[in-house]
Amino acid sequence: MPFLAASSQVDIVATGDSTLVIQNPGGFARVEYPVGTPIRVGGEASWEVDIPSGTCRLVTVTGGAFYEMTTDAKSAINLSPAEVAATQALMSGGGNGNGVAESVLSKYGKTALDITLSNVVPASATNMTWSRTAERQRFGNQTIKIQPTADTGCIMTFTNQGMVCDPDDLLYTIDVFVETMPLDYPVSVPILTLTLSASAGLGSNFDQWTFDNACLRQGWNTLKMWAGDDTSGGYRGSNLGLGVTRARTGTGFDFTQPAQYIGIRFSNMNGWTCHLDQFRRGAKSFPKVVIGFDATSISPTDNVFTEFVAPMLAAESVPSPYFTSTWVYNALYAGANSWNREVVLHNQWGWDAINHTWDHGATVEGRRNIVTLSRTSNLVTATWGAAHNITVGRQVRAKIYGATPSDLNGTVWLTATSPTQATYSATGVDGAGTGTIYFVSVLSDVLDAVSAENQRIIDHQIVDTSRLLRSSGMARGAHLLAWPNNSVPELTQTDSACRRAGVVLGRGGRCGYVNINELGIDNPLHFGAWAFESSASLHTTQTMLKRKIQGAIGRGECVFFFGHFILNEKAPEYAAHANANLDFPPGQGGNPAPPAAGVVNADGGWWYLGQLQQFVQWLKTQPLQLMSYRQFAEHVSATAREGV
Repeated sequence: MPFLAASSQVDIVATGDSTLVIQNPGGFARVEYPVGTPIRVGGEASWEVDIPSGTCRLVTVTGGAFYEMTTDAKSAINLSPAEVAATQALMSGGGNGNGVAESVLSKYGKTALDITLSNVVPASATNMTWSRTAERQRFGNQTIKIQPTADTGCIMTFTNQGMVCDPDDLLYTIDVFVETMPLDYPVSVPILTLTLSASAGLGSNFDQWTFDNACLRQGWNTLKMWAGDDTSGGYRGSNLGLGVTRARTGTGFDFTQPAQYIGIRFSNMNGWTCHLDQFRRGAKSFPKVVIGFDATSISPTDNVFTEFVAPMLAAESVPSPYFTSTWVYNALYAGANSWNREVVLHNQWGWDAINHTWDHGATVEGRRNIVTLSRTSNLVTATWGAAHNITVGRQVRAKIYGATPSDLNGTVWLTATSPTQATYSATGVDGAGTGTIYFVSVLSDVLDAVSAENQRIIDHQIVDTSRLLRSSGMARGAHLLAWPNNSVPELTQTDSACRRAGVVLGRGGRCGYVNINELGIDNPLHFGAWAFESSASLHTTQTMLKRKIQGAIGRGECVFFFGHFILNEKAPEYAAHANANLDFPPGQGGNPAPPAAGVVNADGGWWYLGQLQQFVQWLKTQPLQLMSYRQFAEHVSATAREGV
């Protein structure tokens, strides 16, 4: 076998369908095919890469490597490099995806109870207007359109229906289209409650599932009720999605018995519009897991991602993770240390850069801060308790809420006038505002209504960021998006911007999972994820995320995990963390606190390097498949059809 020295490269020609065998124990090497496009990074004692035909490049990142190209005996047709490229282009067009039948869904669903049919009559429908319409179609020609007329007592029930689920899966689902935008920070939390009982009169034994604004998204939502759903444990201890609970009354609902009572309750949703499809024996997808990061360092000198995280994930055979790209945190610093790290991750380790919006929020980095207000001659001054980090003179779009009098509230343009103050116009009497008052700049709460101005802002956030990725040569992931703060603007205007940008999938956080049925991902531009997180209220542990994976396997869901900052507990500068409890992140479970991460995420976003490695090693023992974000898009046949 030829030998390639460390930090070297060699171009190798495959004359037909071939296999490149590489041996580099203790080191890492990268294979590019075609040249310039990394397709595999590895460091095993011996590993193989299929090369159809043409020229590939082997690059030794660390350590030397032996290599050998062998032509496969099964190869019957030898194509030229040009023919290979043309064939690949043909195969990637038109939404063909992975081209493997029966590889997305492990089980197809069936109708359990079609409440959209005219002969399926509700037993009651209180504090609402409702009708069957073709405004939103899903599995049938019509859905039930419901508009609550009160915040309480709004419920539709069906009785004596004898609804039966699949005896093997014990899983019900219902697709609900939410027209109204659920905010990240609502004044009153909207809740949709589903109730099942084997007694037509509800009785004393039943189960209830609640879905609140941490789960519900504008657009389609596949809501699930599974016999294996936990009834306790909450956010951190259950196998349920984010914003989902299951409560049992008496002995609860027995999934092996017909459901005779079905209740659908809307709380704090007065004036909303929702469309309900049929109840189904739920479809299940083969569980897939994607891992990525919404940051690549905590400081200009933090090289943990290039020196430790990328090599570790490559050694664990995790396919091409992603990192997010913005203007404000990334491209603005082109040529600086942080940018150069991203170039290394992209070019040497095969990581994909994906769209994270221009400003990481609605015209400014997303956050929610407490402020005080004072008005003089219709000019309101907002004052922060600490530096707001908005450049003096800059105008930003944000929402002010929680103030009395109410005419101080609204979505406004503010001008930063000092490091701790900003002003905006609001007509009213002079004086100070009272109450707990918030400045909010996340996408969902600021860009929550349809307007020409909001469309321009959303276009800038999405379209121009994809242009940045393409112009910088990081176009592999330009059709993919991860929402900053897991916050998503108004759906129809987001869809318009994504079509212009060629963006086909958008990772958020709500629900925590990716729901797939016969119609694909329920909400392709807003599906859920779980974070590697260290903040006091939202920190995640290995035990917690393992429980979430077990729920995903049971319900047939896919899972995205993402992090921000990684602390190498073995590094000399973090000697205080050397004996950390790796089930918990920094700052939790008795572990020392991590470094501060700024005004937007002061105490959050951290996991340990060893914690991440242990979790990845556990994932590899589970009945699931690890994929890159780009592979996942191809797997579900989400391919870009619109260009900039």
